[in-house]
Amino acid sequence: MNPEHEVLLLDRRKGVLGWAGPAGHLESGEDPLCALRRELFEETGVELNSSYKLVLHADMDNACKRGFNSHEWWVYMLRAKDDRLELKEPEKHKGIGWFTLKEINTLELEPVWRTILSHFFNQP
Repeated sequence: MNPEHEVLLLDRRKGVLGWAGPAGHLESGEDPLCALRRELFEETGVELNSSYKLVLHADMDNACKRGFNSHEWWVYMLRAKDDRLELKEPEKHKGIGWFTLKEINTLELEPVWRTILSHFFNQP
């Protein structure tokens, strides 16, 4: 989420389909902030600057192709160095963009992301 309350989402091509935030698993020995920086750049081309804030840390049920049925989530609000986006993994994602709440309500979201976003927008 950015300061304008727009949410950065990718339209997934593989796994659980639907729009979702940039995300991924921690690498061995990696801390969540390093994973944020890495995944954000790998998936979107956005470089994280020093303006970010942890806004949700929770265990959530959501299966993945690696065989896990739940994950520990760290969700951040950030201010990107610029808002230019690049679809860096077209084999994994069909689309990318910053979306308002009104726009998000029209999207097919990954179920876990509907839950995550409901924390910010107070919606079911």
